[in-house]
Amino acid sequence: MAEEVDEKRRVCTAWALLWALLFVKGMMQSMSADGPHLIDGHQTRTTDLRPGETAYGMLQSHGELLAVSPALQAMAAPWGSVEVWWRHVMAQIGLPVPTQCPVCRLGQRVGVVRATLPEPLPTDEAPAWSALPRLRTFEVTFSGHPHDLLAWGARDTPGMVPPDLLLVSDRTHDQQQHETVCRTIRQYESICTFIQDVYYQMDLQGRILFISPSCRKLILYRPEELLGSFFAELLPTPDTFQELLDILQTTREVHDFYLLLHCKQGQQLPVVITAKLVAGGDGQAATIEGIFRDVSERDRLGTLLEERTQTYRHTLSLLERLKAATDQHVLISVVDPVGNILSVNDRFLSVCRYDETEVIGKNHRIFNSGHHPKSFFQGVVAHCSEWCGLAR
Repeated sequence: MAEEVDEKRRVCTAWALLWALLFVKGMMQSMSADGPHLIDGHQTRTTDLRPGETAYGMLQSHGELLAVSPALQAMAAPWGSVEVWWRHVMAQIGLPVPTQCPVCRLGQRVGVVRATLPEPLPTDEAPAWSALPRLRTFEVTFSGHPHDLLAWGARDTPGMVPPDLLLVSDRTHDQQQHETVCRTIRQYESICTFIQDVYYQMDLQGRILFISPSCRKLILYRPEELLGSFFAELLPTPDTFQELLDILQTTREVHDFYLLLHCKQGQQLPVVITAKLVAGGDGQAATIEGIFRDVSERDRLGTLLEERTQTYRHTLSLLERLKAATDQHVLISVVDPVGNILSVNDRFLSVCRYDETEVIGKNHRIFNSGHHPKSFFQGVVAHCSEWCGLAR
């Protein structure tokens, strides 16, 4: 009696596996047509199962794979066999906890998990120290007992747990794209956090659609506090925003437009804004985008420079008046280190009765009257930094 039961179980198992393989094969072939498909009551679309990336197999209750498709064998080829590949997958994900099948009341496994495995290097290639193994990402769908698809009945094989249907997809490309997008987002967030300029987008009415996180440092508002509000609310007068719109309608771009922004704590911040009109799908202007930059430091330095310039101009004016007054009473000559005359004032020329062209480049010896001895002029030179006396 026991032998008959075992034989009946083996026959039922063989028929079940045959029906499962035929069904999955037909299902995979039908994926070439667009539209929804049902797998154990769950709807999926062709775009979710890409041709050449999805394989199937049957999972027994103790975790062993059988009746795997050729596509799954091809996926597992770098690991040498499906069994070795499956052990690596199991080491990462483990088996889902069995739940009760509503048909046979026995345990089935349902769920979707992902495993990322380093692909083994070919044995005939020497590993490069700088080369990293390629990572492969697989999505394993545990579909439970496919009773609606198989000629299987629990009443025909009492106590025997049917195998679970597995669908395996190679999601390496999707994972790489996801990581690239995440990396780009992190880079963008880093740029927006540390850059001092604030990037914004708003509609033609001035409603803020997007603003970079750097606005928190500049005007003390968090981005979520500004989204949906109107840009004109940050300005002292709404006319300023209308002026900006009028310029944009004419030029489509504005550079270094000066305005004041209200900060969260009430103070005003001077900024320069750059803006341009961005066309929508119909070619008409749909949004405004650009950046604004804090110029308070520039204004402070400009004010300081203007104050210093005014001081220098005042000092220069005083020096010019002092020189004019001095020229009326003092003879002044400027010489180089060897005593050649570089310049003289008008008073010097009027007293000595020389023309300027006659004295420039000459030595003071041309004015020697012979009244003083040579030692007198040597004493003058010895006190070249400062000398006061009477000369004829």
